[in-house]
Amino acid sequence: MLAEFELKSLPPTVNNLYGRLRNTVYKKPEVRKWQNETISYMRTVWKNKPIIRKALELRIEFISKDHRKWDIDNRIKPLQDCLERAGVIENDRQIESLHVNRKYGDRNATHIILLEYTE
Repeated sequence: MLAEFELKSLPPTVNNLYGRLRNTVYKKPEVRKWQNETISYMRTVWKNKPIIRKALELRIEFISKDHRKWDIDNRIKPLQDCLERAGVIENDRQIESLHVNRKYGDRNATHIILLEYTE
């Protein structure tokens, strides 16, 4: 295992990242807050470690206390962007394999594991 992160929340969905005001598109304040907190946490965990530059397998487990159905693929991109902006990975194009699952629990959380990609 190259890296592991445990977030105490679910990422925002791609559908909820941006708002519109007249002809302007902007990132919603709650999304900025989530991104800044997530990036800060990842930087703290990843402190003094080099950026990963090799091909990767990304495993994500979303834990939801809410049993409503939502598309798991809409929550992936914000996580990948945070991994890149936090300096954990060089670029999200390095991800060659992606495994995502959802389970239900008593709290919202996101478990992230980065592994070296092997065919």
